[in-house]
Amino acid sequence: MEPAVPHVMDRAIATVWWRRKLWRQLLIAVGAVCLLAVAARLLLGSAERSVRMAKVNVTIAAAENGVYHDFIPLRGAVVPHDTIYLDALEGGRVEKILAQAGDTVMQGQALVNLSNTTLELDVLDREGRLVQSITQSQAFETQLEQNRVANQKALADIEYEIVRLKRALERRETLVAQQLVSAESRDMLRDELDRSLKMLPMQRDSNARQETLRQKQLPQIQAQIA
Repeated sequence: MEPAVPHVMDRAIATVWWRRKLWRQLLIAVGAVCLLAVAARLLLGSAERSVRMAKVNVTIAAAENGVYHDFIPLRGAVVPHDTIYLDALEGGRVEKILAQAGDTVMQGQALVNLSNTTLELDVLDREGRLVQSITQSQAFETQLEQNRVANQKALADIEYEIVRLKRALERRETLVAQQLVSAESRDMLRDELDRSLKMLPMQRDSNARQETLRQKQLPQIQAQIA
């Protein structure tokens, strides 16, 4: 049997260097060493970190002892410590705002001007009724005073009538004794005197009662007017 003769198209193929087994082993070994070095650096290295910043933002000066001021910029919203909601007792249209949000105000200071046509008409109506009530109270006070004067006058008239009748009766007694006038005219004067004497205590009692009532009503009337 004859030996095989190589074909003219056949040729030996050389293996690329990075595919050789030795180079791959070396690369794997170098990679492992690098990974170990990085891990050791991260685990055993210093805790300090480096920061990159622009040179214009860096201030270089000599170190010295002093007070350290740490400024930390913060963003926030300012809110009031206490919030009080105000409400008007009577509503209306806002005509003018006298104090804005955030202004410092004092107790009793006006904050807004309100207008209310219905309320204004109601106030005018109440003022009219108030004036009418005051007028009636003053008229009643005047009437009490007039009644007091009338009662005193009535009492004075009765007292005067008693004095007049007593004088007339004394003169009439003399004339009757001289038979110059009839006894009937004397009796008429006597009856009138008796009537006046009976009316005198009644008038005095009535005046006292009305004066007591007037003294009670006067303070009430003056208080209502006030």
